[in-house]
Amino acid sequence: MKSDVLKQKAVGHARWLARQYGARGVVVLVFDEDHVAGASYGETKAECKRLGHVLDGIVDDLQLRGPAAWNP
Repeated sequence: MKSDVLKQKAVGHARWLARQYGARGVVVLVFDEDHVAGASYGETKAECKRLGHVLDGIVDDLQLRGPAAWNP
């Protein structure tokens, strides 16, 4: 599954998780054998932007490490 498809599906789940847990924000990571993707959700534009930067850093780091970082 390609990372853009993973990300697209994760966005809705991030929003759902935030609502279910009464959270103001959520970061979700999704993995398959060769790809990592993520989504973030923030209740306000500022929170969404801040969490988006956090997510970008996490995904960038994992992509630099490659699949060995999440495949045992």
